[in-house]
Amino acid sequence: MRTPYDGFVRLQKRAVDEVRLSISIEVGHIVQTERAQAALEAEQEAECLAAARDPMISTHGWLRARMADQARLIATRQAHEAALDHLRVQAREAYGAQRVAENAAQLYARRIEQARTARQQAEADDLSGARMLIRLRRERWATARKKRHDAAH
Repeated sequence: MRTPYDGFVRLQKRAVDEVRLSISIEVGHIVQTERAQAALEAEQEAECLAAARDPMISTHGWLRARMADQARLIATRQAHEAALDHLRVQAREAYGAQRVAENAAQLYARRIEQARTARQQAEADDLSGARMLIRLRRERWATARKKRHDAAH
């Protein structure tokens, strides 16, 4: 059944879907950052092992650069996690608004259905009452006719 709330319900569902999509994108960014961190750590470990074999290699500058890269990745991940937390709050709010809209639409539909059922019951009661009146009138008419017939004979 269509309700005046259908447009609002669709709008709220769209908002929930948009937030879900944003959440999945942020989770993808976090996973990507974690992979980059793991690759950087593996690269650092491999370079340190290679440098340990040759005492003439200086890795100080290279390690500082990799540590700066790691700090940037950590900051990026923290930013994505903060954005994800914010999106989760938005998702709860959007879902709550969607539920309110759906409940309002269901309540409206239920009230319309109750009114329709009440109208049908009233019509059935009216028909039943009309049939009873017709039956009573026929009985009175038959009784009156019988009395007139008896009085005439």
